[in-house]
Amino acid sequence: MVASEHWSPRAIDLDIEFHRSIAAAAHNGYLVNVLTLIAHNTRQTIEQASERNDLERLVHSTEIEHEAVLLAIERRDQSAARAAMEAHIRSAASRLGVELS
Repeated sequence: MVASEHWSPRAIDLDIEFHRSIAAAAHNGYLVNVLTLIAHNTRQTIEQASERNDLERLVHSTEIEHEAVLLAIERRDQSAARAAMEAHIRSAASRLGVELS
């Protein structure tokens, strides 16, 4: 699959659902609701990131970050999952030129 296919509208839907599924698995209904409410903004943010960054590198980084989160969850390693998600959020923000404190 080429990088551009990773950022198709369907792929973006799957990315958003990935995050919602994690919140649901954590039994965090509040976060599920928030992620649902901001889905449109998230879609725009992903599109902006794809315009600001090398697409191949963006896809590769995102896949690695998502895999780290998923593997930690599969191992039931709460601290590793939290750290992987935090790293993913910080990296995603950085790709948009935003540095989180």
